[in-house]
Amino acid sequence: GDLGVWAAETQETKEFVGWFMLLKRDAEIPELGFMVVQKHWGSGFASEIAKFLVDYAFKTLQYQSLVAKTDPTNLASIRVLEKIGFQLKEKTDTLNYYQLHA
Repeated sequence: GDLGVWAAETQETKEFVGWFMLLKRDAEIPELGFMVVQKHWGSGFASEIAKFLVDYAFKTLQYQSLVAKTDPTNLASIRVLEKIGFQLKEKTDTLNYYQLHA
């Protein structure tokens, strides 16, 4: 299919940066997810690749919305999601739930 999980690496050295996903997990709306290895935290990779996948989901795959979730203590992931336009929809003790509309 057009959804999946992808590994990201640096262009120059092909060093592993992390993984990124667009998958239908709990609903019909695809979920955006990512994990960046600590060495590359703060490098902008997460925002750049997540924004690319959002554009891909909306423009190429024609989805109307995406969801994401993160640990409420993961401030870096929260910043990435908010930077690319996701809005907090629900909070529990263990997870923050976000949504973004095309």
